[in-house]
Amino acid sequence: MKNYIFSFCCYLFILVLFSNRISAQNNYLSTQYFQKVSQAELFWMEGNMKECYRVLADLDTTCVLLNGTLWGELYSYTELCLMFNNYSRASECIYSLIAGYGYGLYNFKDMKNFRKMKNNSNWKNINNKLLSLERNFFSDTVLYNTIIQMLDDDQYYRNENVKIKNLLKKDSVNSDSLIKLSKMWGDSINRIDSINYQKLLQIINTKGFPLAKTIKYQSRERQKIYTALMVMLIHFSADSGKVSHLEPLLIQFIEQGDCPPELLSNMIDSYQVKNKQPSLYGTYIDLPPEKIYEFEKIDERRKAIGLPNYDLSKQISSKKRGLGVHNTVRQ
Repeated sequence: MKNYIFSFCCYLFILVLFSNRISAQNNYLSTQYFQKVSQAELFWMEGNMKECYRVLADLDTTCVLLNGTLWGELYSYTELCLMFNNYSRASECIYSLIAGYGYGLYNFKDMKNFRKMKNNSNWKNINNKLLSLERNFFSDTVLYNTIIQMLDDDQYYRNENVKIKNLLKKDSVNSDSLIKLSKMWGDSINRIDSINYQKLLQIINTKGFPLAKTIKYQSRERQKIYTALMVMLIHFSADSGKVSHLEPLLIQFIEQGDCPPELLSNMIDSYQVKNKQPSLYGTYIDLPPEKIYEFEKIDERRKAIGLPNYDLSKQISSKKRGLGVHNTVRQ
């Protein structure tokens, strides 16, 4: 009962906190949220903190900031608020990160000016509330374990099939039996994909998109869910029926801020490649323009599903390669 009362109080706090911003049900596409976050990310990687802060602060007046899987804009904005002495907003962001994403106070202790914020006369009261939020955070472990098991199932037969194909390259093996086994594994892959597809639809129908803001995960768990969904959606792209059914669903979740746009673009471009068609969104960023359908209109298509323009994506990818990282999520 105490946990219920505490959770309800936290809910009221978050509701009041964001009452002057776009609710989670509003359209993150029409506000060009994801494109602006990508611009802020590039400023961050370039070390231009003033411009990064400007972009995120402007976005903060119109949208509920998310903590995206590939960068973590809310976490970065928290650090910027501290850097530019906006302590009241920084404390609100810390509340949101602990309550919504399972962060702990230890995640912020090394941020510039965090100690100054702790000098606030009301800090003891704030600190106690934050520690309570931290203690009472519970991940949706059932959903998390379900998605991870789906990924394990997805990978098992594919990995076995790779081993068989490698054996077939050797002259000293019985190729006939291996070919039959490979076909069996191929049939199993299709069966698992169909099962996982139905499981994902069931999850969507009962809980919403697995990365929805309302679903609680620790930050590292959220990253693993993101990877699992990316892999499975790419594999679903072998079936045009699955792609046709999932596309409008994913667009809806992108609008709500519950699905990163690149999950949709990767699935569709994978479908295009498998069917020997040109890329629509330039997801495979090193593709030459002639491999991309109507390249002169690529930014129109990317904008329509929330992706940043093609050149900006190339700049970010180049920066990440230079930094030697696959993403810039920090904890």
